[in-house]
Amino acid sequence: MKRYCVRFGTTQLAALAVALATPAFAADLDFNRLVSGVERRYQVRHEHIPLMGFASFCARIYTHGDVKGLRVADFEDPGARISADDFDAYVHEQLGESWNVIIRSHERATNEDTIIYARAKGKNFLLLIADVENGELSLVKVGINGDKLPKWVNDHERHDRRAN
Repeated sequence: MKRYCVRFGTTQLAALAVALATPAFAADLDFNRLVSGVERRYQVRHEHIPLMGFASFCARIYTHGDVKGLRVADFEDPGARISADDFDAYVHEQLGESWNVIIRSHERATNEDTIIYARAKGKNFLLLIADVENGELSLVKVGINGDKLPKWVNDHERHDRRAN
């Protein structure tokens, strides 16, 4: 049995790495721009969440590729004064009208607002979930397989099992 060894030079390895990584980076540009804009606008820093890349990888494996690109930014600054209305206006200013609000909820008891934005990306969807509570903000971005989304939403039996 013959064994073949392919040798790459530094230039070829760098070109390969860029070619493989470019789609992942391109998908995160909106999220990165939004996170850095929130930091500047509200004078807050997002907290680093350890092993987030690994969690994203696990989500992709567990769902057989139906969930991908999981990103989280958490702004837990006690001095933060972020309002849901101001943040919503900022999202539209930064990301444009291609992101549509699909769910908006307000919980009076905790003064918590949740806004879910969606954008079509081919047959898939990108979701941006913003949770504003007491002036603090949590953001989650995730890509979802558009063909599987109705099944997950309508899978009442699975939801009932988990609730019990």
